[in-house]
Amino acid sequence: MTHFVFQLHAQDTLQLSLQQADNIFLKNNFYILAASFNIDAQKAQILQARLYPNPFITAEFNAYDPENNKLFHSGREGQKGFQIEQLVVLGGKRKSEIEIAKTNARIAEIEFEQLVVNLKYRLHTQLYLCGLQHLLLGKYDAQLSLLDSLLHSYQVQVDKGNIALKELVRLKGTFLKLNNDRAELFREYLSGQSELQK
Repeated sequence: MTHFVFQLHAQDTLQLSLQQADNIFLKNNFYILAASFNIDAQKAQILQARLYPNPFITAEFNAYDPENNKLFHSGREGQKGFQIEQLVVLGGKRKSEIEIAKTNARIAEIEFEQLVVNLKYRLHTQLYLCGLQHLLLGKYDAQLSLLDSLLHSYQVQVDKGNIALKELVRLKGTFLKLNNDRAELFREYLSGQSELQK
């Protein structure tokens, strides 16, 4: 099982396996991602497409009957009216709407799944990159330590006249180049660490 080591700003060390990182990622982001794709809303559209439209019912009463001088005359002789409207969908339109809603819901689910796969890939890539950079930083430190002791030995030999000064200068140039490369790698490592902590 691969483990990754992360240096936090308080100089704490956190070790995670890839599976643990996946679990933390999904735990912290799953519902946010699902909400962005409105998965539940898409499923509600399927249910709504299955339902028949509600009927419209209207009733009319005469508020004042001028012939009989009565208010709200709704008896046998009063004027009243009722109306019921129901939309009837023909030609398989309702079935088509259900299929469209199902297709839209499936598309949203597929897009969501694809996003999760892509984000997990980015997470894994960043984890491996940070792990590799951590190992490389250790190797740079070991090489710089060896070069530093070698520089000290060369300085002693130059002072004694056993080695030419240009050899010491060449070695110092190599040390500076290696140190600059390490500094650049360390900046990339810190950038990757901050990306993982977002």
